[in-house]
Amino acid sequence: MKRFALVCLPLITVGCWKPHQQSPIKGTPVVYQGLPACSGSNFPMNKGGSSSCCMHAISLQGDLQGEVWHVIGTQGNGGLGHRFLGGACSTESGSPPGTTLTFGPCGATMPQSDGAPNGKDVTIFKPVLPSSPNVCGYEYTNPDGSIVSKPEKYVSGQQPTYPGVTAACTYTVCVGDRTPGIELTVSLQAMVTVQAGASMGRVVSNPPGIRLSAAGKTSALFPSDVTLTAEPTSKHVRAVFSGACSKSGGFGERAECLVKLAPDPKVTVNFECEQGFTCRGGRMD
Repeated sequence: MKRFALVCLPLITVGCWKPHQQSPIKGTPVVYQGLPACSGSNFPMNKGGSSSCCMHAISLQGDLQGEVWHVIGTQGNGGLGHRFLGGACSTESGSPPGTTLTFGPCGATMPQSDGAPNGKDVTIFKPVLPSSPNVCGYEYTNPDGSIVSKPEKYVSGQQPTYPGVTAACTYTVCVGDRTPGIELTVSLQAMVTVQAGASMGRVVSNPPGIRLSAAGKTSALFPSDVTLTAEPTSKHVRAVFSGACSKSGGFGERAECLVKLAPDPKVTVNFECEQGFTCRGGRMD
């Protein structure tokens, strides 16, 4: 099975980043490159990116490659997020021993020992104390008003903060070991009423997974772009695609429509009868 290019999910590791100069204006958000920048390939497009994110590379064997601390969401303040990074749709030993980390289709997972704190006023920053090199600093306010700061208190104008990241991962499911993909839903409709067992046409997919020959809806998982082929039963019937791909076929002709990788796309196929003709439907096994 051909795998889409993003399956590789390149993660930035030590030695892959280039240092940037710190802004001379204190408090100005900068990518302070004692650490590599966050990658949009670890943020699913259907959930969005982050307004501020710091990535800490981890030099370990196996699939565990790093961790990120980030503000949840791109608008306002959605609390503090913490995730480990690794190979997409893979499993790695975790901590404490005996636990496992199961990475999702975008190569990230939440630690089993903690969740995203219910904080607000989150700041992701580069610590300045010599005792805290190359770690992600963060500070947030608890609902009771108490402030949590690690590894040091944030003081505006003294520590540089991290910029945001735009979500770029199209995948939403794991279709196999180390194989991320999407779920495509196809609906088949007919513009005329046909008798039971009859059909105005058939819709199939390449790679296989979708097959409809009567009005209805079905879904399947795919690791790559999907080509849908609609074949009418009569020379006076045509297929019209809408949704994640848009195309109108000719009357009596097969029509193909390419569905690009996107977060869980949906396609509707209408079989239309040519004006001035009566389309009774046929059988397609």
